[in-house]
Amino acid sequence: MTHGFAQKRQLPAATAESKRSDQSPLDVSNVAPPSAFADFTIPMDTEGDSVNMKATPPSPSSSWTGGGASARTPARVLMSKTRDQLTPYEQSEILDFKDVYFVSPITSKAGGSPIGSRPHFDDEKGRYNSVIGDHIAYRYELLARLGKGAFGDVYRVYDHKTGGQFALKVIRNERRFHRQAQVEISVLKLITKEDTDDQFCCAKMVDQLLFREHVCILFELLHHDLYAELKAGKFSGLKPSWVSGICNDVLRCLVLLSQHRVVHADLKPENLMMVSPGEGGRVRVIDFGSSCFAHGKVHTYIQSRYYRSPEIVLGMGYGPQIDMWSLGCILFELDTGRPLFPGKSEAELMLLCAELLGCPPTELLATASRGDEMFPAGLPCVRRDRRGRIRNPGGRTLEDAVKTNDPSFIDFLSRCLTWNPVDRMTPEEALKHPYITGLPVSPQEVAPQGWVASLRAEKGSPIGRLLSAQCISGLGASNGSLNDSGVEEGAHTDTDADACDSDSGVSNTGSPLKVSTTVATARPCGELTPPVNKKMLHRLSIAESTARRLSFCDTASFPPPPLQHHRNVAHV
Repeated sequence: MTHGFAQKRQLPAATAESKRSDQSPLDVSNVAPPSAFADFTIPMDTEGDSVNMKATPPSPSSSWTGGGASARTPARVLMSKTRDQLTPYEQSEILDFKDVYFVSPITSKAGGSPIGSRPHFDDEKGRYNSVIGDHIAYRYELLARLGKGAFGDVYRVYDHKTGGQFALKVIRNERRFHRQAQVEISVLKLITKEDTDDQFCCAKMVDQLLFREHVCILFELLHHDLYAELKAGKFSGLKPSWVSGICNDVLRCLVLLSQHRVVHADLKPENLMMVSPGEGGRVRVIDFGSSCFAHGKVHTYIQSRYYRSPEIVLGMGYGPQIDMWSLGCILFELDTGRPLFPGKSEAELMLLCAELLGCPPTELLATASRGDEMFPAGLPCVRRDRRGRIRNPGGRTLEDAVKTNDPSFIDFLSRCLTWNPVDRMTPEEALKHPYITGLPVSPQEVAPQGWVASLRAEKGSPIGRLLSAQCISGLGASNGSLNDSGVEEGAHTDTDADACDSDSGVSNTGSPLKVSTTVATARPCGELTPPVNKKMLHRLSIAESTARRLSFCDTASFPPPPLQHHRNVAHV
């Protein structure tokens, strides 16, 4: 779910869902009592108050207390005319609160249909039966519903103590959701402690409380989400300069999370919120309702389907690497306006992944509990998508799919979208990628800190052998084959992208694989000039990724780079 700043995705409906497994009961005794509104407070970002609503937002009630007014004691309220605005249950409930800032004057309130001696505040699914204009904890006035998700609902509220507007997330009243809410609060407290100067682009928790057995979390109020921005632009995609800036912001959040072994587990455009209106501005990552610590994972079935990583589908276990997969899918969607893997089912999702990445390595499937189910005999369990079109493994490339022709963007995506999570870039590595830094990179650069690991000229590596062969004038490629992990088995060949789906070197039709004879112009070894077989380099780079990771910076001592402001982009 989103923290209320985002509208639920409409088409297709399945994409906005994240099915989650049941959770064991939780003792919520350590949740803050109603009288303790917060154990810490974060100053509001002035930009966070900028809200561009199509409809005029409702105004706070002109009740007996205004914004910033001093509190009144429950006894004083009960002795005043305000008592008439309280239901019989509220006249008893209000005594549990130390301070009262707001009493709703409306006549139809939550819990209007009593069951026994206690009003019924929840529906059959444990959601709070809210009424716009009613109060939360005799302090916050409900102004509008902003969003709805699996864990609860989010409202825009007016704080009658401070006079500010916020987003309030009301968790469903079930023990399993209480337990996950405690994890979310722990993650948000960690973010608050670490991100004192707003360098990590995360949504800020302002308050947390328990009201009528519902855990409530108060957040700063932001603008709308990136899916709404795509929709407003008729799904034509965002400007490349803004996409790069958004990527920078998300990576900063993931750096903080990965340093503390936290998994967000639900990255998607709906959970990336604009801080203020206008194209080109900063974004923040929201909705840590599915988050967990890597050492204390609660869920086994997470992430919205379009952004769900292979290890979740295949049952391989997971860690912070799943967020990098989701980031790659998000960047593609922001660039093109359409999802990269719009699978209607998990079987179709794996088919679309195999079309782009080839079939997963057999050794990877051997470690997956659902490997034989999704890839029987190493091949996708389905061959046609929901529209009946045949999808061949390896039959699609990122170069053909993306809208931009920026090679650094394509390389960045390829290092986020790998079958094996060990092969993916970490957020720290990604922040040094030329797509983020904007620094030019020559083919002669070698990996310790460069992104061109695919051009490493180390003797004996697949890339080194390829470059050495292409340095010789007039040398053509000989027959050989590539397995699905990108490791060369024969000579320096390139397979037909529409045919290869096995380790045998034989196409689906039974004919030998077509061999590319594209070579580079004769140059001294170490230099590479076009034309170069990009598909070959992309697949071989996967085999080099493990060695590449060992040469990157030490993530434990990684200092976040200085915050770079996005390029100014005119609002369209």
